[in-house]
Amino acid sequence: MLCGKMSLTAEKAEILGALFGDKSLFGFYPRYGHYKGRDYSHYKRGVVRISLGKDQEWGRHLSELTFASYGIRGSVARDTREWVFRVDSGRVVRDLMKWYDPSWDCHTWRVHSDIFTAPDEAKIGLLRGYCDADGSPVYNKSRKQPLIKIESVNHTGLQEINHIFQDLGYTSHLWRESKTRGTWGLYLTRLEDIQKFSQEIGFSISRKQARLLNCLSLNKN
Repeated sequence: MLCGKMSLTAEKAEILGALFGDKSLFGFYPRYGHYKGRDYSHYKRGVVRISLGKDQEWGRHLSELTFASYGIRGSVARDTREWVFRVDSGRVVRDLMKWYDPSWDCHTWRVHSDIFTAPDEAKIGLLRGYCDADGSPVYNKSRKQPLIKIESVNHTGLQEINHIFQDLGYTSHLWRESKTRGTWGLYLTRLEDIQKFSQEIGFSISRKQARLLNCLSLNKN
C-alpha cells in the first residue's frame, strides 16, 4: 500500500525508475527449505529483483545505490540468458513500497504523487533509472538528428514520465509506436535537450552513454 510523504533520495528514486522498466520481483515471498529442523516455509522475505539483460555493470551500479540508501549491497548473478540484480531485505522492500506498489507490472506502474513535488535531484534520479531500463539513444540518419527514445506499453505511466521531463524544462513528446504491440514512445528531439540530457541525466550503463555521445558527435559532422 502506498502512503504519505517520506524522504525520497535521488538514489532511491533511481532504483524506482529501474523497477518501472525492468522489475522481475518486488515484494514479500515465502521462504523455502529446512534448517536445523525448522521449516522456513512459514516465513517470508523481502525481495527486489531487477532484470539487467546483458548489462552486468548496471547491476553493480544498482548495488552501489542500495548501499548508499540502506547500507546493503545487492547481488549480481547470471540467470540463464541474462544478468539479474537482487536484494533480499524486508527493510528495503518496506521502504520502497512507500512509492512502488508490489502489484504493479509493466502495464500498471505509476509515478507516485510524492515524486512530482520532490527535489529535482530525485526527479533526475528517477529518469536516469527508467532510461537505463527502457530508454535508448538513436541517430536518425535521414534527418541527421540524435534522439532519446523511451518505449513502453504503459501509456499512463509514460505520460507521467513525460510530465517529469517537462517539469525539468525538457521539451518531450509522446507518440503511438505500434497499435499491434500496444507500445508508446516518448521522444526528446531537440539538440539542446539531448545535450542537456547527456550532462544532467545521462545513462549509468556505459554502452548507452557512449552511444549517446557518439550520436551527438555525428551531429557535429
